[in-house]
Amino acid sequence: MNFNMNTKMKFISSLLVVVVSAIGFVFLLASKNTQVKSPSPSVTPAIEEKPEGRFWLELTNPETKLAEPINLIVRGDSNKNSITGFDLILSFDQKQMKFVSQKNLNEEFEVFRTVKDDVVNITAIKKLNSNTSTVFDKTPLIELTFQPIKSGKSDFRFEFTPQSKTDSNMINDKSEEILEKVSGLKVEVN
Repeated sequence: MNFNMNTKMKFISSLLVVVVSAIGFVFLLASKNTQVKSPSPSVTPAIEEKPEGRFWLELTNPETKLAEPINLIVRGDSNKNSITGFDLILSFDQKQMKFVSQKNLNEEFEVFRTVKDDVVNITAIKKLNSNTSTVFDKTPLIELTFQPIKSGKSDFRFEFTPQSKTDSNMINDKSEEILEKVSGLKVEVN
């Protein structure tokens, strides 16, 4: 009997050790989950402003007459980016207008022009001897002169598709194409 009693005691004490260990383990896990954690520093991603530029046209004289040339000013805004070059591809109705001339309005740039049929293509590159930052802020860039051929409405449009390599564009000093918006112009000739 003593043998049986001894075995029972060992069994009960082993069971008691297992139960107490399990309860201790549960309390340990529970205390880890309820500990007050100091907040970890949060990282807020930097919001990167996309550099965007734009070109638009302005008519110098709102009253356009058939016998008088019309002058359009190409303006640019580079959204605080320094510009190293730009391309302007402007289409017009050659049944309504004849291209006459182009005048550079920004001395920081060397300007090259070609005219083919109903498209004026202007490329401007910052002069090598210029060491200043050139930011466009509603800046007049080019003056274009056209002679009306007949009365009626005439549409002047920039050729532009975002990220295209063969149309109007604006290049910043990081060699990024930043042109995002263009606005052409409709002119009524009386």
